[in-house]
Amino acid sequence: MIRTILAMLALAVASPAFAQAQQTERFEVTGVEISLPTPKGFCRPQGQAAIVAQLTAASDDSNVTNLTLYRCGDESEFLDYYILKTTKTLLMLSISRADFIAGVVESLDDPAVKAAVDPARINPEIERNLDTLFGVKGKIGGEIRWLGHDDSCVYLGGVMRLESQGGVYTRAVSGCMTAVGGRAVNLYRYSAGEAANVTKYLPELKAMALSMQGAPAH
Repeated sequence: MIRTILAMLALAVASPAFAQAQQTERFEVTGVEISLPTPKGFCRPQGQAAIVAQLTAASDDSNVTNLTLYRCGDESEFLDYYILKTTKTLLMLSISRADFIAGVVESLDDPAVKAAVDPARINPEIERNLDTLFGVKGKIGGEIRWLGHDDSCVYLGGVMRLESQGGVYTRAVSGCMTAVGGRAVNLYRYSAGEAANVTKYLPELKAMALSMQGAPAH
């Protein structure tokens, strides 16, 4: 998820076009079709925007990107958008929401889980990936923290910063880890890089998680 926000910042100079928002969004995770109402004011990318979204997804080697929604009319800044992902190692996992949340919470003290969000380990790796994939040399700052849980989500978030020759970019990231239709899904909302935005959008992510439906794909 950190790779995602920084890849979007690196590509912020692109000039995408946007499709009209649909009433319902659908995607599949290993045989399960998941649907949700389209958030008001958000659109699927098309044209150049779809290329930007594809390159952003390619920068994340740990997750499959299921859905990207940009704020309709945001043609270059990417100040406000959603990305929904599934961790590759969990693609075939069949699990209820309650069991998934309990499992994530139980694992938070696992050294491997702590390492997954340790900025001392991952920020230098992200810097190398940005250089390799996008030709952007920069310095990464910020970190993602666990923010608690309820019966709908395990929450996480933080403010990330990219310093490069093109300027300084910051984005807040708010996250909800959940399960829908027996499949793990991570919901992320990216917004202007103010600390208050990290928790501001957690209720919206919870509402989105509760609105999602999963059923066997046909």
